[in-house]
Formats: sequence, C-alpha cells, structure tokens
Amino acid sequence: MLPGEIPSFIFRGAVLSVDGAEQVVKDLSLERPVVNGRIARDDVLYLRFKSGLEMEYDAKRVAEIPGRIPDFLKPGEKIFLRETLTDAFAKATNGVWQIDSVSAKQDGGIRLVLKRAADRPDKPNATAFISRTFNSDTMSAVGRSEPVPVQAGPTEAPRGPIIAPPTAVFKRK
Repeated sequence: MLPGEIPSFIFRGAVLSVDGAEQVVKDLSLERPVVNGRIARDDVLYLRFKSGLEMEYDAKRVAEIPGRIPDFLKPGEKIFLRETLTDAFAKATNGVWQIDSVSAKQDGGIRLVLKRAADRPDKPNATAFISRTFNSDTMSAVGRSEPVPVQAGPTEAPRGPIIAPPTAVFKRK
C-alpha cells in the first residue's frame, strides 16, 4: 500500500467501525513486515486505537461510520489548515484556525466554519472567517491532549503539610 492509497476516512481521531464496534484511531503507520526472514514487497497499514487494539488494516473488518464527527472537531478547538493550492489566498489561509461551528452535511461530509484574528495592522480587532469541508489530508488537530480520567474517591485535598520526597545528593570524589 502506498501513502496515497490510504482511504480518506482513516486519520488520527477518526471514529471507525471495527467488527461492528466503534473505535477511535490513535495512530496509523505504514510498515514493511518481515515474513519468513525476508522483507515483504509492499507496505502494510497498521492501525492503533485508543482502546488498545492494534491491527493490520483489512477493508472487510474496518468501515467508515457516515456522519460521525471526530472528537477533536468541536467549537473552540484549534485545527491546522494546509491548503494545497498555490494562489495568494490559499497561502494566506495556511496556519492555525479556531473552529467556530461544526455541522454534518447530508452526503456524510463535515462542514466547518473557521475563524482567526486577521493580520491587518489597520484593523487590529478584525476577525477572518472561512468555511471548509473537513479533509483529513489538509487539516489536523493542534495541541490536543488526551482527556484526564475522572478520579473516584474523596473530593477534599489531603490535609497537612506537603513534604517533598528526599533527594539523593552525590558528591564528587
């Protein structure tokens, strides 16, 4: 498989159906496996999911869930947009944008309205808005961290002084 042959619905953060269950893609990579001590001719697409499942891509087992919006496409989140066109407007749109609104289209696509502060010295408070259909090849999440799991237990902070653990002191001889 070549990088251009990876289906467009497979990207980091995508929600896919694997054997009938929803899985979120954590990472994907093209690797060349070793079979019987020899390197295979073609690269194989490996998928790693947030649930811990790791597998080789198989079109019979992995399917797109139409209309399912990935977790990182929420209003307020930041996204990096990289236009592939060469005109001046496309070059001006390259960079980090904030998602203003997200909507699902009837054909299964995801429509985004993006905003950012315009770089205009004559109008410092100007805001630029653009509308784009989500494309995993030209858009990616920026600075997104994994959600912190909720801890069960007491809600109060422990009382008493906070004592730092002892540290080792090494002396030169």
